Amino acid sequence: MLTLGLDGRLFVVCQRCLRPLAVPVAQQTELLLARDEAELARLDVDEQEVIPAAAPLDALALVEDELLLSLPFAPCHAQDACVAAASPVSSAQDAPSPFARLAGLKAGSRSRG
Repeated sequence: MLTLGLDGRLFVVCQRCLRPLAVPVAQQTELLLARDEAELARLDVDEQEVIPAAAPLDALALVEDELLLSLPFAPCHAQDACVAAASPVSSAQDAPSPFARLAGLKAGSRSRG
């Protein structure tokens, strides 16, 4: 068995405001090591993760995979801390629709024809 632990912060981009966001990472994973395919199939019925270890393992690749799996799908600041959430949205809702003028032009062309 191999225990892989990650602890720290990773800086990503907030998907709302596109500013830097520190995501805390605290992950501990236990991996069962299988010698061959038969042992892999036998151990894979349990709920633990099993990886083949017939060849030497790439420790950096294991750390990278676990780090990627621990990240949120769409990282965002908290609602009250995000710059995009603080900007007023009502001004965009109060603006006239750009299609309203087109509707007026279309109605005017029908009355001429």
